Amino acid sequence: MCTSSLDLLTGTLHRPSNYWLSYLSAGHPETPLCVLADLAHSADHTIRMRVAENKLTPVFIQRMLVNDSHPDVRSALAENPAVSEEILWKLAKDEDPIVRYELADNPRVALTVLVTLVNDENPYVSVRAEQTMEKILGATRPAQKSKKAQMLAA
Repeated sequence: MCTSSLDLLTGTLHRPSNYWLSYLSAGHPETPLCVLADLAHSADHTIRMRVAENKLTPVFIQRMLVNDSHPDVRSALAENPAVSEEILWKLAKDEDPIVRYELADNPRVALTVLVTLVNDENPYVSVRAEQTMEKILGATRPAQKSKKAQMLAA
């Protein structure tokens, strides 16, 4: 168990009366890792979801949350910009199409993961992955002049 000052202040984190303290701690950037690890085991999926959203959640906690029984927790991982590539690949194979859809909608996901999702059996996931790839590739291409602008410049 962690013995940080935050731990001493939040020693009753999991009591129902302290839901909001747990919720806020789970998403706070200065929450000690040992508290995040404790909160990742919360019985309340919304607390686990906040841990999954936290950009500073370490990979060892992400590995636990990627197998969470609640799809909202796994979806939160899919939206986290700091999630590891190892976790992204696991999410790309998630049984829940909503989790895969959330992953396909994340423009920070590696193109190789998006290519896999373009071939997803679910058409919504597949189309969203394709749209996200187009956004990413469109943002990296140099801007092309319109035909009218080209004619005016000539």
